[in-house]
Amino acid sequence: MRCPLEQHQQKDLLLDYCAGRLEAGAAALLERHSEGCAACREFVAAQSQVWQALDGWDAPPLSPAFGRHLSERIAREGDDWWTRAARLLTRRPALVLASACAMVVLALWLQPSPTVGSRQDAWDETAEIEQVESALEDLDMLRELDQAAGVEPVAARPI
Repeated sequence: MRCPLEQHQQKDLLLDYCAGRLEAGAAALLERHSEGCAACREFVAAQSQVWQALDGWDAPPLSPAFGRHLSERIAREGDDWWTRAARLLTRRPALVLASACAMVVLALWLQPSPTVGSRQDAWDETAEIEQVESALEDLDMLRELDQAAGVEPVAARPI
């Protein structure tokens, strides 16, 4: 027999042996193995001490409401976080009101402030003004070139 401690799947075999839940044939085989395996012998001895301590332990008496409290807690633990939050809010109406007020304040705070023009509009106006100024400077430069060349200015035609 291979050592159950070396095979992780077989560790339960040793625990069942220590608890007395192992069938007779498997128990005899494990006993023979334990005679030659120090690790299994130590494991069985330690587990036997645990089982003896548990057998000698007397649990304190339970309160009459223990079963009801346990059932309620199991029911609460089984719920998802949304259900627990809803249960908390329905038990505490002031908390519901405070949460609603906080959400309104948060919504108002996150709302963008109204502006006369957006930043892009201001950028477009600035770019447009610069383009007009640049065009006027170019026209002035062309007039100066015409004067330097002695060319008569052409009368502007309406578009």
